[in-house]
Amino acid sequence: MIGALLHRGTIALFAALLVGFGLMVQMSVEEASGADFVARQIQWCAIALGAVAVVAIVPYAWWVRHAFLVYGACLGLLALVPVSGVVRNNSRRWRDLGVSIQPSEVMKIAFIIVLARLLRYRDGEGRWASLLVPGRFFAIPVL
Repeated sequence: MIGALLHRGTIALFAALLVGFGLMVQMSVEEASGADFVARQIQWCAIALGAVAVVAIVPYAWWVRHAFLVYGACLGLLALVPVSGVVRNNSRRWRDLGVSIQPSEVMKIAFIIVLARLLRYRDGEGRWASLLVPGRFFAIPVL
């Protein structure tokens, strides 16, 4: 238990050092260009910290149990992009949900969760046919 906490603390320390170093580099760029990078980067760091907290608090068993629901919700967000997506840089790939997100990025995470669930409970290990079902889940958002 203590070893796991020390390991998490070490990871958090290195992550904080990397974020701090990145902010320092952006401050030097901001001084040279006059752009407002640092404030926006701090805002995104706070959002990411909230996302990390949610993922860390929710037990792994919940993600496994609701993998298909998460996948379906992300698939729905992805399907809505051509209908009501926001155009940025001449490309309609964004959804505005209070915060602009790219559903394709969220879908990548959902696919990993579903893939972990499918491969965890699969039969026929070592046969190519056992990859057909995970392959279908990969093909749906691609089409």
